[in-house]
Amino acid sequence: MRPEPRVWVKWGKFEEEHSKLEKACEVFQTALGFYGDDEEQIEKAQVVFSVFAKMETRPKEYEHARVIYKRGVGHQDMWSIVNEDINMRSETPGTRKY
Repeated sequence: MRPEPRVWVKWGKFEEEHSKLEKACEVFQTALGFYGDDEEQIEKAQVVFSVFAKMETRPKEYEHARVIYKRGVGHQDMWSIVNEDINMRSETPGTRKY
């Protein structure tokens, strides 16, 4: 049985509301990895993509939000997104480090 996307969203928002942005990011990344690359599962997880990207815009992590949105609409391989995100964070000054 797969947890519903709303459960992941509630957990991620809980962590963000308690100023645990790194943990919230980890929750959302875990959720997206959990749903994998199956088209039906990606469609089911759209709310997770949306909430995760919106969360990243609040601390002005716009490039990271773009990567998340791209993943949601482009159905890219999860590992390529994670690698792109890691590279972007290490090369872009001023981005939040995890």
